[in-house]
Amino acid sequence: MRENLHLIKGDAGAMDVDALMLVQTLDLVIGTPVASKLIGRAGEEVQNECIRIGTVPAGDAVVTSGGDLGAKSIIHCACLPVGGGSASEEHLVLAIRHGLLKAREEAVSSIVVPEFPMEGIVFPKKRVAELVLSEVFRHLDDKD
Repeated sequence: MRENLHLIKGDAGAMDVDALMLVQTLDLVIGTPVASKLIGRAGEEVQNECIRIGTVPAGDAVVTSGGDLGAKSIIHCACLPVGGGSASEEHLVLAIRHGLLKAREEAVSSIVVPEFPMEGIVFPKKRVAELVLSEVFRHLDDKD
């Protein structure tokens, strides 16, 4: 099977994809500003699913429905501490890795990873992009 990687600028919440990957706090309540905005747009159903799931270990990932978004599901990558503060780079990488593994388990064929605007929260934007792309390429190499 041939895989393609596309970099697209646009509204991640409106894209018709199998899954949307978001960075979240461990309690799945507040993530980055982008995640919070998208979860709000997804609707009450997704927020209630997150409440039912509860707190997730740092570096783990969970899947909910996509609610009112274009995505069929949302992969929540838990790495940000509850109440603010910085996540470790290790937890961010593990959360992305586990999110990609969840995507594989769910037979996701298309996934959108919106910008993780974590500058000032955790890491510079360039470093986050390096980590995300590194994990995507690692995931594709490990597929076999």
